[in-house]
Amino acid sequence: MTQAIGVYLAPGFPGMKATSEKTNTRTVPSGAGIQPPLPGCAVVTINDVQVAYGTALAKQAGICVFDGEYAYLASSFVQAQTGIQQIPINVQTDGPIWARVSPAGGATVTAGLAAKYNPADGTFSDQGTITIPNAKFRSGIEIGTSLEGFGGDLMCVVELNTPFVNVAGV
Repeated sequence: MTQAIGVYLAPGFPGMKATSEKTNTRTVPSGAGIQPPLPGCAVVTINDVQVAYGTALAKQAGICVFDGEYAYLASSFVQAQTGIQQIPINVQTDGPIWARVSPAGGATVTAGLAAKYNPADGTFSDQGTITIPNAKFRSGIEIGTSLEGFGGDLMCVVELNTPFVNVAGV
C-alpha cells in the first residue's frame, strides 16, 4: 500500500510523479557542454534545447523527471561537453511532481504559494528568485529517499500548469 501526503503519493525520489493520474512528459536534448539537471530540478530551454540557468531569453520547460537514467546521464556528461552527443532529458510539464528543495540553510516552502527556483542550481524554495509561471507549491518540505543512498533529500510537491495562478502568483 502506498502512503499519501494529503492527496499526493508519499515521497520517494526527487523527480517522481506525485500522483497516479496522467501527466505530460516530453524529452528535450541537453545543450553541448551543459550538464543535465538533477531529477526534481527546474529545466530551462531555448528552442526546446536545455540551456544553463540564467541564460537570457530562456523559458521554463518544467521539472526533470527521475527515470532511473541519471547515472547514465551523469557519466555521459563528458560526451556532452565535447558536443558529440546531446543527452535526452525527460521533463514533466504538467501535474504534481516531487521537486528538489534548496539545500541552503533556512530554505522554506509554503504550500499554496507560487513555485520559485534558484537559478544557480534549479532547486526550489520560497527564497527562489525565478517564479515558474502557472505553478504552485502544493506541500511544505518533506524528506524523501536520497539518490545517493545517504540520508534523505529535501523535497516538496510542485504542481505545474495550475490554472489558478495569476501573474502575481496568487
